[in-house]
Amino acid sequence: MACLFGHRWNGCKCERCGKIRDEQHVWAGCKCKRCGKTRDEQHDWKFCRCNRCGKKRNIDEIIEQSTLADIAEYGFDCSVRMQAVNKILDQSLLTNIAKKDPSDLPKNINVSYISLQKDNNADVSFAAVVKLTNEASFVDVAKNSKSPKVAQYAVERVTDQASLVDIAKNAYCNKHIGEYAISRVTDQVLLAEFATTKYRVGGNRLLAMQDIGLREHAISRMTDQALLTEVAMCESGSGAVRKMTINKLTDKITLTMIMNGDKTKFVYGSSSGSTFDRDMVEIDLRETARKRLAELE
Repeated sequence: MACLFGHRWNGCKCERCGKIRDEQHVWAGCKCKRCGKTRDEQHDWKFCRCNRCGKKRNIDEIIEQSTLADIAEYGFDCSVRMQAVNKILDQSLLTNIAKKDPSDLPKNINVSYISLQKDNNADVSFAAVVKLTNEASFVDVAKNSKSPKVAQYAVERVTDQASLVDIAKNAYCNKHIGEYAISRVTDQVLLAEFATTKYRVGGNRLLAMQDIGLREHAISRMTDQALLTEVAMCESGSGAVRKMTINKLTDKITLTMIMNGDKTKFVYGSSSGSTFDRDMVEIDLRETARKRLAELE
């Protein structure tokens, strides 16, 4: 009755009776700010749901690579996330997903879902690394992934020898990834350079031990006697590394030189700065050379 003699239109809505007409809407994306009507355009998508109107869409409808990457990284439904990964072609986006920390969880996640979400994150990251084709991307993932499974898969796809050494120097995951990378290196010069250089430096004892362990692993891969001799006689080298190298030498003249060496030439093998420790390492190297010579007799 209020509009018996005509509506009082304010754009799309009558101010008297509230009737809506399909014209003169005030659109804010997909939704009219005045009457609440929605349209199927200019949605504000958050994964598969519009933030403005609540409309849902199927993953099959999404083609934007960045949107698919967001779903893969931050979605909750693992099957949908995996579908998103399968639709991504962009190598840089796949690389970022593969490097995602499995423990990187959404804010305010239910405690009961934490373990499941971590497992889902790891599965999604692995699905992403499997789709990579670029060797540089594999190197990036191998160095920066916090998932041993993902990092190892990436290492297996790297063939460039210098890149494998780079992974061994910088692998974030753990020393086993570094060792796995070194186990794929056959270039004797690169192995010798790696064995004689400290990479994990600083006051952290664990990192120092990992560094020595990796360099010893490199020595185990070496067969070139000339390069092994250089490592054994490297004055700045680790005592443990040099000792292992001496045990691989076969040249008796070199071993005799080490066994009879003076303290100024062969004493710098310890990571410690004390004279006492350096002398102890020197004596150990001489004794190692003597025992190795006896083995070769």
